[in-house]
Amino acid sequence: MTAPVPPKRSEPALERDRASAARAARAAEPPANRRQPQQARSQAKVDGLLDATDALITEIGVDHITTTLVAARAGVAVGSLYRYFDGVPALLDGLAGRHIERFGNQLQAALTGRRFDRKRDAANAAVDALVTFCRDHPAFPAMWRGAPAVVGARFETSAGILLAPVVQTMVVHGLAADTDEQFVREVQIHWATASALILLAFRLDPGGDPVVLAHLRHLFTLDLAVTGAVPDPADPADDAVDIRDLAGASSPD
Repeated sequence: MTAPVPPKRSEPALERDRASAARAARAAEPPANRRQPQQARSQAKVDGLLDATDALITEIGVDHITTTLVAARAGVAVGSLYRYFDGVPALLDGLAGRHIERFGNQLQAALTGRRFDRKRDAANAAVDALVTFCRDHPAFPAMWRGAPAVVGARFETSAGILLAPVVQTMVVHGLAADTDEQFVREVQIHWATASALILLAFRLDPGGDPVVLAHLRHLFTLDLAVTGAVPDPADPADDAVDIRDLAGASSPD
């Protein structure tokens, strides 16, 4: 009698099986024998897997990523991949964290050593840094679109680090008072607005839709009131619009 042929499992089901097997194998290993990313060889493998994930996202998008494809691109066995990442979500989380860390370094470099006379100039410098990063690393906006919860969570946990150089720049240049409790909130509002519009810009155009980016620049040009800011008497735009006036304005019929 012929033995029954088991049904062919789908790729997602195989992914779950591999992840479960990898977790069980790691749990059975003595802690001293587990591979740690701190080791140079292990870190190189982690970087290679993240590089492979990054390249594949650019080519085929987030939705089509599998551990099999990533392992093949990185030149390692799937079992080796699962020693470092539980599956595709862990790969995306690790890649998002690496991108945001690198963007933070780029943002710091963009603001360091420059003189800003208006709040919006510092804000636009930060926007320029993010737009440039998205253009130079197309997998990042692609992942931002395809895995918004992952990238959003990373932005949420890194917000303090990312906003710190912007806040510090404005304070050092006398554009805001660090004693004002509302100031950081205002910066957070501008950051949330900017990040949402930049995401839209790169959803519409791989290079960043110029119309959306122009609207973002216009919002900064309006220079909505930042509590505690020091106005520039030579720049009438600083006093042209106050967010409190907008809040009290009635909607058109």
